[in-house]
Amino acid sequence: MTLFGPKAPLPPIPDDVSIPQFMLRAADPSRPLRPSNIPFFIEDKTGRAISFEEVHYRTYALANALSIKWNIGINDVVCLFTPNHIVRCSPANPNYTSDELKYQLTTSNAKLLITHPNCLDTARIAAHAYGLTDASIVLLDPSPTSGITTAEELISFGASRPENYKAIVYKPGETKKTLAFLSFSSGTTGKPKAVAIAHFSVVANISQMAAHYHMDDPSYPHKRIIPGDVIMGGE
Repeated sequence: MTLFGPKAPLPPIPDDVSIPQFMLRAADPSRPLRPSNIPFFIEDKTGRAISFEEVHYRTYALANALSIKWNIGINDVVCLFTPNHIVRCSPANPNYTSDELKYQLTTSNAKLLITHPNCLDTARIAAHAYGLTDASIVLLDPSPTSGITTAEELISFGASRPENYKAIVYKPGETKKTLAFLSFSSGTTGKPKAVAIAHFSVVANISQMAAHYHMDDPSYPHKRIIPGDVIMGGE
């Protein structure tokens, strides 16, 4: 078996920070450096650039709102059922039927369901069958006739209230076992299986890619990816 790896040694990979802490806090030597004029995201429909500062602000505000309204904490699961969106990427297949979505809600013991207006009908059927009411559904974009809370409303609400949660301080090695995502398999040979992905796994993957592509090495002449390059995200 042929093994491939970066020619340069990997930097130390932190095992005491969550994914948001790694991405949104001060620069870490294992994280690619991002010039201040490079957008964090670009909204595909409008081309609007989303800055690092805006992502940080909206992440904090949304987390605060989820803590205040639903008491979402470290062991709670939020199910995301939507096509790719500027707010996030979808762990739940947006093409699920209501029965398939109900199975994922049940298996993951989800406390809240976040969805897109295009998926709302299926989301409602599955949520109600699982035992969630409309009060435990959040829409990423407004739907005038739904009467369901939107992410923008939650961000405004969370930003206007005192902080209701405290950032978790992890011990060394703790994020290797701290759950970040439950990513479900396709279910082609049976019921979908929930794959537990730890915070450290994602942090390590980002660090490995940065080292592999020499993103912070100004002397490397054959870079395939540099800060400012745009990566498309398909559904």
